[in-house]
Amino acid sequence: MFNFFKRNKYTRFIVVSRQRSGSNLMVNALQSHPQFKVYGELFRGGADESVKTAVRKSASDYLDKNIFNNYPSAIKAVGFKIFYQHPVWDQSGSVWRYLQEVEDLRVIHLRRRNLLKAFVSWKIAQKTDVWKQANDSSVELDKRVVISPEECVAFFEKTLEQEKIADERFSGKPLLQTTYETLTSQFNEQMDLIQKFLNVDSLPLSMKTVKQNPESLSDLILNYDELRSHAFSGTRWEAYLA
Repeated sequence: MFNFFKRNKYTRFIVVSRQRSGSNLMVNALQSHPQFKVYGELFRGGADESVKTAVRKSASDYLDKNIFNNYPSAIKAVGFKIFYQHPVWDQSGSVWRYLQEVEDLRVIHLRRRNLLKAFVSWKIAQKTDVWKQANDSSVELDKRVVISPEECVAFFEKTLEQEKIADERFSGKPLLQTTYETLTSQFNEQMDLIQKFLNVDSLPLSMKTVKQNPESLSDLILNYDELRSHAFSGTRWEAYLA
């Protein structure tokens, strides 16, 4: 059992997700609320070497001293987002064990129902190096990509397994399930639900990012017809093409 030192009263939480699933949208909205202190991807691949060294030495010490520390009384909720594969530079599992040991931790599990759209968005971001967009001005880039069916299916299966592990890992904790699709179509309702779940005063929040790839899959995937007619036809993945 990890030892936690005294701190002022606030809700501790994490947003568990994967890339291209709306985590920037959610976190940016929460950061605009005066009662939140929300960090981004603490355990991303490009984290500072000092962070990597501290986490490898003791994940619990790092998080207790740098994240779940004392804050002004106005702060009512403190958290960060973490992707399924994080930290990619430390496979010891110490971060996840720490989070499982936090008795009062609340967990938001953010998925994307259409995993093909998540995969295409990831491929486009890799191609264009544009990972988020804060306004609706169009970026004049060629976003069209060719999708390998084999790589795609591997992504689907891996993601579904990661989602299952996340649910099992935090099955005994307060767990709020939501999706990218619900968040974008019912933003106000979802943000109100999240604020209540995290025990903060419910305030109207605004979207700080916009959808980067509003085009249809048939416009974004150069080999869309191949996927529809052959690779995914008659499989469980066919519904993603709709």
